[in-house]
Amino acid sequence: MPAAVTGPKGKIRTWFGTLIADLMGSITIKVGRVCPQRAGHVCPQRAASVDIYESAFTLIELLVVIAIIAILAAMLLPVLSSAKAKAQKINCVSNLKQWSIANNVYATDYADGIPRDGMGHNGQYPGDTYHGEQTGHPTDEHAWFNLLPPNLAERRLLDYYNDPGGNTREKLPFPGRKGKIWHCPSARMSDGEFAVLNGGGANGFFSYAFNIDLKKPYTGEGYPRMPKLGNLKRPTATVLMFDVVFNPVTEVVNGSPQFNSVNPANRFRSIGVRHDKGTVINFCDGHATYY
Repeated sequence: MPAAVTGPKGKIRTWFGTLIADLMGSITIKVGRVCPQRAGHVCPQRAASVDIYESAFTLIELLVVIAIIAILAAMLLPVLSSAKAKAQKINCVSNLKQWSIANNVYATDYADGIPRDGMGHNGQYPGDTYHGEQTGHPTDEHAWFNLLPPNLAERRLLDYYNDPGGNTREKLPFPGRKGKIWHCPSARMSDGEFAVLNGGGANGFFSYAFNIDLKKPYTGEGYPRMPKLGNLKRPTATVLMFDVVFNPVTEVVNGSPQFNSVNPANRFRSIGVRHDKGTVINFCDGHATYY
């Protein structure tokens, strides 16, 4: 397969161009001046005979080239698409692994503690006021989305939330825009799909969510207590965060898809399967895996 060649001006001749050039023949034609006295005869005295080379090809050759290009494109596009999907999956595993490690760093610094899952005292997002404090809100300073980002050299959600401007998709972390570590690289939402979303993403978008049931088996109660990392019986098998449904139109898993991407914590019923019908999960010991 001919390699791509970069010219002095930065132009690249791909192997497609080389293929076409190989199929184009060179022809030699004789050029002279026709003698007016003898039609069809080239006058020796007035002839300026030179050999010139021109690239030429027939219609059949052109069609053959087009057909070859079409066949090659049909062969390459699925391969490129598959490679892109694989890269996104690897990136997603990396993102969730970093979040899990950030949680372990936090636990090391704060007496083995785990941040709150971001839901309010009333179990909703946004939540209610509890002991004079607004719970389950982008400004909740006890939630994972505000305590873990500094361990990733990333801004907190409340920092994004307090930025000026009203366009939530431009202001807050959103796939393909701000805060790449916040989102699964395969998460997507068009303008029309965004219009279906409950609340318009006013309090954030989440394609990664905390395990909403992490607290109850270990604390015996709900908000505000979270278990100590060291008290987990099997941290290698205890889910911390996971890929969660994001798009309210294309990722329908229950009767309320308009709440997809709205909540910072969720259950396994809302797990996202954007990677070749698989998902990515991280665990309390710091590792992340594709399933």
